[in-house]
Amino acid sequence: MQIEIITKEKDLNLIRNEWNDLFIASDSSIFQSFNFCFFSWKEVVNVEDRSQLAVVIVRVKKKIIAIFPFYIDNNSVLRIINDIHCDFCDCLLKEDVDFSQILSILKKRFYIKNISFLNLYKKKGELKLAF
Repeated sequence: MQIEIITKEKDLNLIRNEWNDLFIASDSSIFQSFNFCFFSWKEVVNVEDRSQLAVVIVRVKKKIIAIFPFYIDNNSVLRIINDIHCDFCDCLLKEDVDFSQILSILKKRFYIKNISFLNLYKKKGELKLAF
């Protein structure tokens, strides 16, 4: 398993097709589509508080199996793009992923004071993303 973190819009744009492929293959809403997340980041989130993009990409055999559309706000809080602008937000997962590995890598790369996953989508009473 390979984990990469995208911090620049131009690099995010490079995975557009792979993101769309995972989006189509997963049980996701329009709020997890590339276009919705990308333009929400570019036109709303980044403009409002000068946050740091931190989209996590998980690959197995060079194929994306998970996308965590994260950013870090001005207060060093790890958040999901669209968390306060939509009724719900979520990650794209094709397979289960050990979130502790992702969090460990994020903490090594960024100063994270807190985690706030507002409006995280719930399915059948369970969080799709378990911690």
